[in-house]
Amino acid sequence: MHMNKNFIELRGLKVVKSGKTILDVKQFSVKKGEVMAVIGPNGAGKSTLLKILGLLEKPLEGVFLLNGEAARVGDLKLRRQITMVFQEALLLDTTVRANLCAGLRFRKLPSREIKKRVIAVSERFKIKKLLHRPARSLSGGEAQRVVLARAFAIEPQLLLLDEPFASLDLPARTSLLEQLKDVLKETNVTAVFVTHDMNEIPYLADRLVVLSGGIPAQIGLPEDIFYRPATEEIASLVGVDNILSGQVEGRCGKLSRVRLGSRTTFFVKGCFDKGQRISLLIRAEEIEILTGFLNIYSAKNDDNVFYGTIKKVTPSGSAFKITLDCGFPLVVNVARKLVFGRELAKGKKVRVMVPVGAIHVLPDRGSLLGERQGTFPGVKGVTC
Repeated sequence: MHMNKNFIELRGLKVVKSGKTILDVKQFSVKKGEVMAVIGPNGAGKSTLLKILGLLEKPLEGVFLLNGEAARVGDLKLRRQITMVFQEALLLDTTVRANLCAGLRFRKLPSREIKKRVIAVSERFKIKKLLHRPARSLSGGEAQRVVLARAFAIEPQLLLLDEPFASLDLPARTSLLEQLKDVLKETNVTAVFVTHDMNEIPYLADRLVVLSGGIPAQIGLPEDIFYRPATEEIASLVGVDNILSGQVEGRCGKLSRVRLGSRTTFFVKGCFDKGQRISLLIRAEEIEILTGFLNIYSAKNDDNVFYGTIKKVTPSGSAFKITLDCGFPLVVNVARKLVFGRELAKGKKVRVMVPVGAIHVLPDRGSLLGERQGTFPGVKGVTC
C-alpha cells in the first residue's frame, strides 16, 4: 500500500453550535489508502467529523482539502467520490440487485458497466445468491453486506463508516470485519471509521485518533495509543483497567521506586524526581498470575511480584477479569481454561507478576521522564 500523500487535510477547522464548540481541529490528515479509526466518549465530536468529511455539514471556519482540492458542502463532483455507511442498514424497499444499481444509475453509468460492477461486488461480498431477494427481508449481517457492497460499487475515493457493525452479533461482525479488511487492501480506498468497539480497531485501522471535547487528544498507531495513552482519560477509553497513583521514593539504576499506599513498592522504567506523584497504567492482559513452584523463577529481577486475594471473578469475552486486593486494587485478565484449571475463585490467595516493561508511566506536569522521553511533548528527560 502506498501512503505518501495526504488525501484528507483539515486545517484550523472549527464547528460551533448554539455557542458551543463541537469540533476544533488545528491539523488533521489521512493519507491516500490509509484507514483511520476515530474513537472518543459520547459528545466528543466523532459524528460531526464524519459529516464534515462527507460534505454534509459546513464548518464555521477552517480548510478541508480532499485530494488537494478545497472541499465544500454542495460540491457534487467531490461528493460523488465519497460514500457513507451507517450503523443501521439503510436499504431501498426493493431487491438487493436494485439496491446495488441505485448509486450507479444516479451517476448515469452505462447499463453494461452497471451489470459488471454489480456482479463484481456481489461476488466480493458473497451476496450473489441474495440478488433477487427483497432487501428488507435480509438478516442484519446480510443487510450490512449489501450496504457495503453498494458503497464499493460506486468505486469511492473515500469511505466513511459510522459504527457499521455495532448492531451485529459476534460471528457476523467478525466475518464482515475480515472481509472489509481484505477489500480495503485490494481497492486502496481511503477510509475513516467511527467505533466504540476497541476490538474492531486492530482488524482495520492503520492509525487511530482519539477525540475529546472536539479536539484530537492523541493520534498514532493503535498499539501506541492502547499501550501508551497520553492521559488517564484516554487510558480508560482504550480499556486500561489498572490506573494506579503513586509517589516516587528514589532511583535504582535505570528504574524508579514508586510507593503505592503505605507499604507497596513498584519498580518502573525511567528516572523521576523523588516525591513526584505519578500514575502507573497497566493493561490487565499484561499481568500474570503465578502458581506452582516453577513459576517462582519466571519473574525477572526487576519485575514486580505481589501477593493478593481474589475479590471478584467476572466473565469477559473469551477470558475472565479477576479483581485482586494486593494492598491496592489490581485487575488481571486470565484465560477461561486457566480459571477453571487453577480454581481461581473468590477468596483464594495468589501471587501476581507485573513486568516492568508493561507499566506505562504518566508523570505530573513538570516531572522528569527518562526512557520515555518524547512520549509527552514538552517534558524533558534525564539520563539515569
